[in-house]
Amino acid sequence: AYTSVGTQRYYKGSTLHLVREPYSLVTMRENASSSGVIIDNTAQALSHYLFGDGSPARIGPKTVSAMLHHPDFALGHYQVMNYKLKKPYFYVDMTWTVFHIGDTKVSVSIDEKNRHITYTLFDGDSFSDPDFVDEYFLKGNPYFESDGLGPNLERFGGTPYYYIPVNITFSY
Repeated sequence: AYTSVGTQRYYKGSTLHLVREPYSLVTMRENASSSGVIIDNTAQALSHYLFGDGSPARIGPKTVSAMLHHPDFALGHYQVMNYKLKKPYFYVDMTWTVFHIGDTKVSVSIDEKNRHITYTLFDGDSFSDPDFVDEYFLKGNPYFESDGLGPNLERFGGTPYYYIPVNITFSY
């Protein structure tokens, strides 16, 4: 069964553009099995960081929905559909929408024969380096530079972890 995603909106300059359906969500699946931890808000993300074992976490449905309805995703989708995307990925800055996700990568794979586009959401993303205040104010100090799952900017005895990417396939 196909699930409608709806009308997407994005701004280019001061102009609002609409990307209307003719696309439908064909499949949504996670790339790997997980520990069963589902993260759907920043409180859950922080809790898993502080009290979890560093096992990868699944992204919840509200966060996936926020990604699919984000203006940056709509712009990326528009660029894919109009052959304007220059690389096989784009970024969606969800910092002010879903804080724990922040600026995340979306990889793109196009199957022109079957007319499908597969987006890999949260590709390579993790919950790590949560001390964004020190990162911002102490730039230049090597101990306060973002290093992913490394020791820099990890706080309160927390354990960083990866998010399990989600594949979304659209037909067109």
